[in-house]
Amino acid sequence: MTSPDTGRGRRRIGWLIAVVIVSALAMFGVASLLTSIVERKQEARNPYVRLVEVNEETTDPAAWGVNWRREYSDYLTKMVD
Repeated sequence: MTSPDTGRGRRRIGWLIAVVIVSALAMFGVASLLTSIVERKQEARNPYVRLVEVNEETTDPAAWGVNWRREYSDYLTKMVD
């Protein structure tokens, strides 16, 4: 025969396990969110990949066009008009 204390103890252990699992899932979610935020901040610092190194002194528009194709095509369209 089981005593009433044994059933109560099992329920407490069950609740404890449930709380630990929920806490672990919450911590995993928070860690994932923070990791995502840090990654997005890093991406925002360098929003594009430079294929050709250009600076303010580079005057050839084709060199700039390698890195910024859309802007270069707009530039060429406006030059034709």
